[in-house]
Amino acid sequence: MKFKSFTVQSSLRLGLICAVMFVTSWLIISGRPLTIIAGTGALLAAQIYSFFRYISKSNRHVVRFFNALRHEDFSESFSDGFMGGSFQAVSTELNTVMQKIREARSSAEAQFLYLESVFQHVPAGMISIRHNGNIELINTAAKNLLGINSVHNVSAIISSHPEFGAFYNNIHNTGTCVLHNTRNNGDTVTMSVTGSKFSRKGELYTLVTLQDISSQLEHETIKQELHIAQNVQTRLFPEQSPGIPGIDIQCFCKPAEEVGGDYYDFIHISDTCIGIVLGDVSGKGIPAAFYTTLIKGSIQSLAYTNSSAKTALSRLNQFLYDSMERQYFCTMFYAVLDFSAMTLHAFRAGHTPAFVFKNRDQSWSWLKPQGIALGLQPSAAFENMLQPETVHLESGDQIVLFTDGFTEAMNSDFQQYGEDRLGLCLKNNADKQPGELIESVRRHVAGFTGNHPQSDDMTMVALKIK
Repeated sequence: MKFKSFTVQSSLRLGLICAVMFVTSWLIISGRPLTIIAGTGALLAAQIYSFFRYISKSNRHVVRFFNALRHEDFSESFSDGFMGGSFQAVSTELNTVMQKIREARSSAEAQFLYLESVFQHVPAGMISIRHNGNIELINTAAKNLLGINSVHNVSAIISSHPEFGAFYNNIHNTGTCVLHNTRNNGDTVTMSVTGSKFSRKGELYTLVTLQDISSQLEHETIKQELHIAQNVQTRLFPEQSPGIPGIDIQCFCKPAEEVGGDYYDFIHISDTCIGIVLGDVSGKGIPAAFYTTLIKGSIQSLAYTNSSAKTALSRLNQFLYDSMERQYFCTMFYAVLDFSAMTLHAFRAGHTPAFVFKNRDQSWSWLKPQGIALGLQPSAAFENMLQPETVHLESGDQIVLFTDGFTEAMNSDFQQYGEDRLGLCLKNNADKQPGELIESVRRHVAGFTGNHPQSDDMTMVALKIK
């Protein structure tokens, strides 16, 4: 019969040792022959040796189990197969602990793999450098920004980017710098680099982050250039309204972007006549602003050198037809104000109509001379369709020119403000001075559109006979 219980085996072995010791003692007291005493002594020694070997075997099994834990070998299990039920509770608890450790390690490994995946996919470059210069972690973004495939020590980065070495060697707690890297295709990448020191398990590390700021710098450059363009375009507009005795003229212009395609101007024709120009180039932004600049210089030159407004517009049309790309055109309202005769000779090249308020009978109407937009057709066709109209002005009369940025302004339901609302608003405020009238229209349009963004340039010129 084979006993597996550690307690039973230990008791039997101790009992046997005691029995042999008793027999040996009895033989000695009885004066038995030395050969018999020596035999029982040898048996006693064998039993003692067997007992200690048994104990050592049990200890080795326990030590092997804990060594496995110490060396992070969690595949080991504690078995009580040769020890019997006396170690069953210990075996159960130790194996439960081992299973918990296995689960915790599996969870930690999964978490590490997840964090490593996140680390590799972070758009910013990241490098973790040990105190001896060895690189512990480097993600894909950092490799792409620095133009390297594989690197194990920071010295490899410094050799290809000397300015990085100057930055790295001068990091105390934190530091920043800007690096440039020219890729194989000739593109230059500008990076913002930040470094910081931290301690982990008593060892000093440096964490370096790299951010591609090329697009940000490009955006800032474009923003600055647009600001310059905005200032240039602002100078295209008259610095002040013409001071004509008995006539009040006020203006307003708000581009939808930094620069726009709306344009207004006042042209000195003679001592008694000025030209009032309001134009709108198709589209918005820089291309429209470019053509606006072109039109300003052209219309001024043509108005000075041509006695007829119709001839000036016809020649401007031919110039734009020859110069502008086909997808662009310009609508224009050009009015010659004769303040000695108190008349307004109006030409409309495909532009929105003008608002006319007559103080004598408190009536209002749209001034709609015939004409097509500039740059669409050769001058022969353009001039044939251009038919001016004349308005006689009296005290209290008011004329308002505007671009379609007002009538096509939309609310959040994509409903347009429209000519009907604008006409009614202008009529209700026709008793006001031009500046107050423009401000009233602005507020009314803003109340209609709410938070919906402005989609087109908005320009208005109002004049009133005192």
